[in-house]
Amino acid sequence: MHIAPVRRDAPYALHLVHRTGPRRFLHPEALLALLTTRLGDRVNVSLLFTNCSLACQVHVFGDADILLTVHGAAETNILFMRPRTVLIEAFPPYFVEGTYMNMAGFLRVQYLSVTTYNSTYFPRGLRKTYGEGVYAEGVAFQKRRKFLRNVVDPNNQTVLNAVEEAVAYLDSYRFRREVFESNYLF
Repeated sequence: MHIAPVRRDAPYALHLVHRTGPRRFLHPEALLALLTTRLGDRVNVSLLFTNCSLACQVHVFGDADILLTVHGAAETNILFMRPRTVLIEAFPPYFVEGTYMNMAGFLRVQYLSVTTYNSTYFPRGLRKTYGEGVYAEGVAFQKRRKFLRNVVDPNNQTVLNAVEEAVAYLDSYRFRREVFESNYLF
């Protein structure tokens, strides 16, 4: 088996995967600019779309060190992510789902999530206090589908914190792998 040598100075590939339709990042370009500015040359940030061919999606997911995406069926492609990479899943307000967290665990992909707590993007026909009410009543999981079609606009600092945590995880894995290689393989 061949293990590629570790390059500690190589930047990580962060793919911000943007969907079309109602459940999407509200301001993906602003998020892209923030991440590019704050992370500098440690991370190569790119904005990609899910409406491409299967081969393209396999490449996008397989190439990513960090994948930041909105919750949706396209996340099934984490099957093509390499072990010891990071998936950051963004949720609409008051919506929660553990499917991709469980998949990531089986695939040895580190999982992080960010959510939008902003009643500005609340579904029409529901009163503004409905989200707080379903959590208070303990029925949020049963009622979560009512919140699914909302836009996703997580706090920029929350996203930045998740990405920095992902970079720290990847750095620690690179370090452990470098130590292993220097002690046991060469």
